[in-house]
Parts: sequence; C-alpha cells; structure tokens
Amino acid sequence: MNSYKVTIYSIEPRKGRKTTYRVRWVVAGNRFGESFAIRQLAEAYRGLLLTAAGNGEGFDTETGLPVSMERKRRDVSFYQHALDFTAAAWPAVAAKSRVSIIEALARVIPVVARDLAGAPDPDVLRRALMKTLNQGEHAGELAEDEAKAIAWITKASRPVSALQDPAVVCDVLDALAVRLDGKPAAPLYFSRRRRVLHRALGYAVRKKRLDHAPNTVGNFCFEVTLGYRRLERGR
Repeated sequence: MNSYKVTIYSIEPRKGRKTTYRVRWVVAGNRFGESFAIRQLAEAYRGLLLTAAGNGEGFDTETGLPVSMERKRRDVSFYQHALDFTAAAWPAVAAKSRVSIIEALARVIPVVARDLAGAPDPDVLRRALMKTLNQGEHAGELAEDEAKAIAWITKASRPVSALQDPAVVCDVLDALAVRLDGKPAAPLYFSRRRRVLHRALGYAVRKKRLDHAPNTVGNFCFEVTLGYRRLERGR
C-alpha cells in the first residue's frame, strides 16, 4: 500500500566507536531509517527521498520506499523471475500444466535478454532452461555446455521491467507463436503458452516487479494477428 503522508527528517549523526549518519523518515505514521558511514552518502539518499516526495510519488507503507526506488529494488532479471514463478506455481498445478510452464518460459527467457558476447547455441540454451525450470525430481543435471548457457543467460537476462515495452512483448508473442522448426504453432498451443505468460506477468505484479501486467491478450503485434487469421481461415 502506498501513502503520500511522508515526513523526511534532517540527517542525524550517531557517535559510537565510529560516527554514522542516519536518514530518518515517516510514512503514514510508520518510522523508517537507513544508516551510512559517510555523510555524503546519507545526504544523497535523503535527496532521493526528497525528490520522490517532491515529484508526488507514493511511498510504500511496508518498506518506506518511494515507488521508483521500490520498483528498482524488486526489479530482478526475467530469468530469475521465471524461476521464482515456476517454483511458486509448481505445487498447485497438474503435470500437464507444469510442462506448459516450462516449455513456454524456455521460449520467452531468451527473448528477454541482451545481445551479449558468447551467446550459446539456442537448442543448448533451451535444454538448459528446461532443466533449471523443472522443479521435479527428474530434471536432470546440466551438461558442461548447458551450464555455460545458464551462466550466460544469468548475465544477459534483462529485468522484468523490460516487459513494459510493447515491442518486447511483441517479440515474446512472436516467439510463442512458432514451433522450434519456425512453422506456426497450432492456435490452441499458442493460447496455452500465452496463458502461461499472462500468469507469469500477473505474478510479477503481485511481487511488485511490474505496476500492471502488459495486455498479452488483446494487444497483438500485427504479424502474429495476421498469421493466426490465416491459420484459422485455412482450417
């Protein structure tokens, strides 16, 4: 819950074996504080709080942080988010749904990544992702090339907030709309993958990693929409 009832106090020096500098503030009656070894760091932190308050940002009543700082703190990589989501969803879904989650996210994760040097073979990366996403007893150990692929995606994966860009969502939908051989996936299969993505983004909202889930149901990119109209006409 956010509040605009914020009071930010002056920096408070605290003397002990070593002097520290404490930033104190109150959000909706809840007190918060952060200590720094150097006064300049405390001033910089206090300045961020003052700027956020001056810009009219709400402050989280649990963490005390303004929306911008709270989002940055929670903005993990999409790869890490996919691991978190899979672990959370695993106990409550059937075996078939687990397979759908793994297959869909293994296709999405490489799309939400930066173009870093040393990119692995796509098939190797996909196999590695399907193993690391699998929460069951039979996931299998990573081969050497698969372990290297996971090390690469850990560095290359973009933050969850990248999905606030409609162009990224469009690229993700494109990836979900085709099979591994590049041919269009069956509409039912695409819909099942899209539902997984929608749930993963909903989990991001729940964890405050996104303000709201992008509309993965209605806002298709032109190529995907056109392709499925052709598929439906040909059935």
